[in-house]
Amino acid sequence: MGGSFLLFRPEDDPEIQLALQILNQAGMRPWDKKNRRPEKDREFVMYLFREYSRVDAEECRLLEFTLQRQCPGTFRTEEGVLKLLHRAVQSRRRGMSQAAPNWFVVSGTLRDEMISAGLKGLKFLPTLVVNDFGKKEKTITYDWSELGEPLWELTSDVVLPPVAPSVQLVNATGGPVESDFSTGCYQREGLHAQPELRYRSRDLPGLDSFDLARTYEPFGTKPKDCDRRLVASRRFYEFCRQQKLRIDWRPVHIEGDE
Repeated sequence: MGGSFLLFRPEDDPEIQLALQILNQAGMRPWDKKNRRPEKDREFVMYLFREYSRVDAEECRLLEFTLQRQCPGTFRTEEGVLKLLHRAVQSRRRGMSQAAPNWFVVSGTLRDEMISAGLKGLKFLPTLVVNDFGKKEKTITYDWSELGEPLWELTSDVVLPPVAPSVQLVNATGGPVESDFSTGCYQREGLHAQPELRYRSRDLPGLDSFDLARTYEPFGTKPKDCDRRLVASRRFYEFCRQQKLRIDWRPVHIEGDE
């Protein structure tokens, strides 16, 4: 075999069902994503993407979020300070942007408005601006005083309990996750590209006690404390909508509420 094609359709679309039938008859199976390359003659890559409406978000008490607005910052200093690219910072001085999958930055103005709104559990950390993510000897660090209003990393000082037992977590090779997450931590949910977090109602603290929190689990191949995912309250969601921030929201399920 060896050929490839892309097909974007609803899961129940007849073309998808026909394609799956043909692949199955040819002895092909979906790649199980165990951190290895697909076997080209035996496996095919398939992802399921959920689409959410505003109603879906407004029915949830907790949500995850991603931003269309990007401000690359995939590296940190030895002390953990987030480094942002100078060329990206120049066009991302307002509102909120996403630096990496679990890292977000906000403008000083938005930070002040979040504080004034009384949002609970939010923590703001300083950032650095550099010209390149390459070798240290070639890196130039800029002073925010030369650039204007600084960008702040948005995180939280609230840590949630472990996810519900119904959530499948695996390490970097597809095996069990270690208690210290030293061999990696990934969430799986069948073929879904973006698995949904789930918590047991009895495990959660009072939901009125925070508006932003971090997961107990740090995610990634060699995750650190900064790799915990952010979980927002409905009040945080409503604040962002009032600010007209372009954010994609994903439900976080609370078992016992459903």
